Amino acid sequence: LGHELGAIYGGYLGASFNLLDSLSFDLGSRYDYFTYRDKFNATHYTQGFSPYASLLYVPIDDLSFKLTANYNTRGAIPLDASLLSNSHAYIRSLRPEGMYNAELDIDYDNSVFSAYIGVYYQYLKNFINSYTNAGEEHNHNSNADDHNHEDMYRQNMANGIQFVGYEANVGLDFDFIDAHIGIAQHFPTYKNHFITDTFELGALSGQSYYLSVGLRPFSALPQFQMLYLGRFVESMSYQGYNLYYDTLESVSKKGYDVHNIYLTYDVKSYLSLHLAFLNITNKTYANPYSPLKELFARGSGTALYEPGFNVKAQIAFFF
Repeated sequence: LGHELGAIYGGYLGASFNLLDSLSFDLGSRYDYFTYRDKFNATHYTQGFSPYASLLYVPIDDLSFKLTANYNTRGAIPLDASLLSNSHAYIRSLRPEGMYNAELDIDYDNSVFSAYIGVYYQYLKNFINSYTNAGEEHNHNSNADDHNHEDMYRQNMANGIQFVGYEANVGLDFDFIDAHIGIAQHFPTYKNHFITDTFELGALSGQSYYLSVGLRPFSALPQFQMLYLGRFVESMSYQGYNLYYDTLESVSKKGYDVHNIYLTYDVKSYLSLHLAFLNITNKTYANPYSPLKELFARGSGTALYEPGFNVKAQIAFFF
């Protein structure tokens, strides 16, 4: 009890076709065979293909369109140590997960002005949920009160999980300064509801904005560079689906902004000095993608807060 073993065997085959000078097509697939012996000595054999196709169109040197579609298979493998110590965990007969992905990327860059937009859709079926909880306390010994617990299951989810997202940015690049601004958001849903935080799938976040400004302030010292990077995230409140307890819960997340400054000096081609000032306004915030400890403290989970103001220094050698 408490030991698991897994292995993955597989292969990959792919090909690229240059249909025109401006048009190329990639096609291929991976095949994986997963073996997983769980802590109860039951062995799960899962397998599957992961095909992909990608079409790239470059009508002019500065502009490209890329359309990608793929299907990824992931079988049952040892995953989380919290199951090993739980004597009341149940591991069902597992099927492989399957993820459908479709993505469109449009990229323009003429060395001074750049713009990018990307949109994607994903559908995850048979998600292997390693933290599913029965949600009802009970005990196996009617003469004792010290054996209460909630059964934990590792099993495939009955319904699919959908993800929709987008990212866009624009920028200007000059010899001594460059500036970029972007926006992004990600929407994971289950049974037509946004999901609450999860350990594997991340979470829902308010709309995120990014701003970066790079400076090369001294023409006589081009080896010295400064970079400002800021992130602004909106707050949001919603009814979220808790995958662990199979129920809806109210979720409220505070917005935040965080600001970082990075300094770089390339002393030689093989030596660089780096200095980073992180969270310079010393904000207290939680990354909305950091999961709450829902499973172990339902209703009173505490987010993992990011560090306050801190400084990092680095000396980098290149060989």
